[in-house]
Amino acid sequence: MPTCSLKKARAERSISFGSLVALGLASAFLLASAAGANAQTSNNGDTTTPQTVSPVIIQSSPGNNNDNNYNSNPDNIHVSSPANKISYGIRVGTYMPTDSKTKNEFGDNWLSLGFFMTKLGEDYDKGRLGLDLRFISRSDNNNSIFMMPVGIDYRKSFNKDETGHEHAIRPYVGVTADVLPVWMQDPNLGISYGSTVTEAGSVFVGAKTGRIYLEARYQASGKVHDLGMSGLELTGGISF
Repeated sequence: MPTCSLKKARAERSISFGSLVALGLASAFLLASAAGANAQTSNNGDTTTPQTVSPVIIQSSPGNNNDNNYNSNPDNIHVSSPANKISYGIRVGTYMPTDSKTKNEFGDNWLSLGFFMTKLGEDYDKGRLGLDLRFISRSDNNNSIFMMPVGIDYRKSFNKDETGHEHAIRPYVGVTADVLPVWMQDPNLGISYGSTVTEAGSVFVGAKTGRIYLEARYQASGKVHDLGMSGLELTGGISF
């Protein structure tokens, strides 16, 4: 019986397991081998079995520096499972234009609704590209404005501390490069309802805990009808 157990252990050890599975198997085989060795010694007087068990115990030990599978798998298993998944999310908040003339015409606080999409994976703390799509609007009497920044989002998350443990609250930073279509109507300035396109870009900082996001962003934009479109955006959101 111990000989069969050793053969089974050697065969299974050639398969690449995750760190938790490998630790469990190593512990189980250690106990089983020790028990089998004692039973063989007491029943048959055969003292050779423990000598063949010893290499198995040493080679399968997670602490053995020569075992590359045990040393490298824990990180790979931890981060590789969501590598091909796409994370979607929405956020809602307020957009505050910084141009005084724009604020006089359309007000200080505009509604902001955003949608984001990014790929999960092991490079999340090294930076990743994603989609930036936001809807910003305000209607006041006969004045109305609607902006739709759309472009590329690059963000870097600080997921882990120096020891490799993940933070409960994960801060992140990022930038965007966007095209900014604007629909505007302002009879006071003689602007009939129509659309135009300008450029925009933003920098942002935020934090994520679980599926909840909080974010602050500054968007720099070109002018439309001599009205500045730049502003500060504060949002909160959830990912799916």
